[in-house]
Amino acid sequence: MNTTVFAGEEGSNGLSVEAAVSVFFSTELTEVKVNEVFVDSPAEQAGIVVGDKIVAIDGCTIPGCSATKGKKLMAKAPGEKLPLLVEKADGSQVTIIIEVK
Repeated sequence: MNTTVFAGEEGSNGLSVEAAVSVFFSTELTEVKVNEVFVDSPAEQAGIVVGDKIVAIDGCTIPGCSATKGKKLMAKAPGEKLPLLVEKADGSQVTIIIEVK
């Protein structure tokens, strides 16, 4: 199952993601990919680009993070920081911290 979600209902992260989930026993994120980064947004300023794969949200590893927990972790209030472990197109993984506006 794939779904598109927008990060930052409480604050603005400046990105939207497409999330694949498994619903075998519980709803678990299996893959999260960035499908849009807004111009001059906190996500763009932090170095997020379309196609980046998010492999951990604030320490919650994907696959394995529940969809409910992942959504709560992405919804930071303005002024809070959102740490993401991101896999770039070349396969390298970097920690990116987005300051929510």
